[in-house]
Amino acid sequence: MTEVKPLQQVNHILNTLLEATDHLVLLIKESNSTHSFYMFSSIVEGTQAVFNTLEQNDPIFSGQSDKVVNYLTMIAEQLEKNNYTKVLEIIQFSLRPLYVQMQEQLNEVLPKHKENISIGIYHRTHQPQEIIPEKRLKATLNEAAKQEVNVYFFTLENVDFSKQTIDAFAYENEAWVPMTIPYPDVISNIGVGQFNKEERQLQRIIPFTNTSYVGNKFTLPRKMLHNRKYAELLVPFTMCVSKDKITSFMHQNEHVVFKALGSNRGENIYFVRKKGARYIILDQIKERILAEEDFQSFLNNVILAEKGSYIIQRYVHTRTKDDEPYHFRSHVQKNREGKWQITHIYPRIGNKRSNLSNISTEGRVENFSTFLREQFGEKEGNKYEEEILRLSLDVTQHLDKLYGLSLNELGLDFAIDDTGRIWMHEANNGPQTAYHEEERAIEYIGYATYIAKNGIMHQTSYDKRRIAKGAFVAKQSDLPIVEINNNEQWIGILITKQTKLSLLEAFARTAIEKNVNIFTFKPLDVDGDFELIRGSFYINGAWVQKITPYPAVVIDLVKGRNKKEQPIVYEELSELVFTNEWDKHATIRSQILMQLNEQFSTNISPFHLVKKPLHVFKCFEHTDSVLLKPNKLNSNYEHFDITYEQASRRYMIKNKKGTVKTYTENALRHYLNYLIEKESYIVLENANSKDILHSSSVAAVRIDENNWELLSNDDALQDCKLKISSIASAIEKAFQTNLSELKIEYTILKNGEVIIHEVNPFGPAKIDDEMKYAKHMLTYANKML
Repeated sequence: MTEVKPLQQVNHILNTLLEATDHLVLLIKESNSTHSFYMFSSIVEGTQAVFNTLEQNDPIFSGQSDKVVNYLTMIAEQLEKNNYTKVLEIIQFSLRPLYVQMQEQLNEVLPKHKENISIGIYHRTHQPQEIIPEKRLKATLNEAAKQEVNVYFFTLENVDFSKQTIDAFAYENEAWVPMTIPYPDVISNIGVGQFNKEERQLQRIIPFTNTSYVGNKFTLPRKMLHNRKYAELLVPFTMCVSKDKITSFMHQNEHVVFKALGSNRGENIYFVRKKGARYIILDQIKERILAEEDFQSFLNNVILAEKGSYIIQRYVHTRTKDDEPYHFRSHVQKNREGKWQITHIYPRIGNKRSNLSNISTEGRVENFSTFLREQFGEKEGNKYEEEILRLSLDVTQHLDKLYGLSLNELGLDFAIDDTGRIWMHEANNGPQTAYHEEERAIEYIGYATYIAKNGIMHQTSYDKRRIAKGAFVAKQSDLPIVEINNNEQWIGILITKQTKLSLLEAFARTAIEKNVNIFTFKPLDVDGDFELIRGSFYINGAWVQKITPYPAVVIDLVKGRNKKEQPIVYEELSELVFTNEWDKHATIRSQILMQLNEQFSTNISPFHLVKKPLHVFKCFEHTDSVLLKPNKLNSNYEHFDITYEQASRRYMIKNKKGTVKTYTENALRHYLNYLIEKESYIVLENANSKDILHSSSVAAVRIDENNWELLSNDDALQDCKLKISSIASAIEKAFQTNLSELKIEYTILKNGEVIIHEVNPFGPAKIDDEMKYAKHMLTYANKML
């Protein structure tokens, strides 16, 4: 017989399956085919988890697995045919009753009594009791005591996965007491953002009250627009990525609001209205009037200082009869029965000198019903009350479906404009509740207890993305498992669909020659649950897929590592050794050149950040040839070679494709303004064109700890070869990152001198000598084993 702990996990999953089948029925009745297929995929995953958790010959569900598989197969067939009536029939009269029967059988063998429910309150990096507001913490502890629930507070580093224990804190006798506890019955995550690998591991064992984050002021509205339902509630907006986009939006909307994506309590919000040739800017209660030039500086230095950090939104006039700004905050929670309810709803009224209705900006709150009737009269006030109460629950339930039923509380902001139209300004996961913490705590503890008792396991956004994208799921695969001897170590080569087959064959042939074990795999070939990979092995001149354990070393040809928004594959393989660990987001040309200039000033081109066209023209006082490049290495914007012809007084601009255009100084100034408005650029001074022998680029590949090999036959570069190791070491030391390859752009002068314009830690985008590249990369990777 299977032990009690796995049986409890099965019971958790069955509860989730019953909830999921009920929601699938609703989705099918709404003719929502997209979400129906997704929800059905979740049900299939959960069902497989039930039978995988139990021992193979466990008698509890004897004979049930064949029935479940048969029903699921029938549903899949009918879904493909869009025969939704038949699908509903199978679910309601066959599949769901079978799940209920399985749960009843399970309850007969599970222990009947249990100690008090234990809730773990968790934050990834900070002790929760230190960052939860005092009133909220006190209300939570008091309510837990009333409901006879034990609460513990911990961070990720407090979790011991091997022992399945947590070094947590509990509040006892008016003091915080450290103690080691077994895993709690349920976890409440008070942080936000995507789950990391360890959190997903924890979530597969313990139910979480919430596993999704609704996003910021841009991502949530975009998700709602994509799904169209309730999109009419959203105020028109766009992302601030360029002056052109801002100007276009302001041309259509003369009164706008700039909001930082992470703003709260009215911070980093600017109301802007154009009046003639001037701009009136209101920041909380401080008003400024700016001329055109000053407004452009405001856009450059604030709104576009980091492109994509602000949205611009149409201003919606929502003010009281006394000309005070206001909005309605609706705080909704899942209660102790697992159902959505409105815990509190109230108007937030701001200072009439401001456009902000936040309490934190000298505002106040009033009674919801009374306020509506005072502002709109009895009849209209009653109508708006019913409509906003309805929208609060309807929009919440819609968002919960969009996020896989994994939300537990939201704060929704509504307002009524001067035409009587209702708008929704935003929704957030962790609404402030300074005026009703006790009411919130009742449902907060109640819902956590409901989750613990019913064992409802919600999928994380990571799990949903893996299913949606068709990622490898080892337990569903019929592929053979590769045979690996105990002493064998393998090198995995991470590739994309665009990786050239000829390059992969070069790796394969080199591996055979060097007697090195390799396989290739794509990002979606990784199953992090079981730490297995769908790898491709080169066998008898063909690539054959097999299931394999994780490799010892990874050669990364994807080069998509990005700590700001980490791709899933790098999280899953975070404990493995990679030949190159350069962060795509952190790559700034000027930073690299600045570091190198300290040691190799005679070989590095002089460079300058381009804030205005003058910075480019100044360079022509020293040379007739410059290079203009985006400051971000991974930018999609173009690079240019610019040469000044003294005789014609014209500037010749050549792009990467070799296309040449001629500009006068004035025309070039306008073009440079256009470029630097869209992207941050640097300018590099090249040698005078009469002194240049030729310019090119070369790939450098590491072959051991101290030596690099240039993939070039250019004899003039050989003297520079010794400096490559020093250059690579300087970059690794400055940025504390391992490197295995570089792309170096250079100019060779007629006197034999070599000038370096760029050192790119991503390596070459195009590989000319694939055999040489494969040979050196495998040599280095093999030495890392």
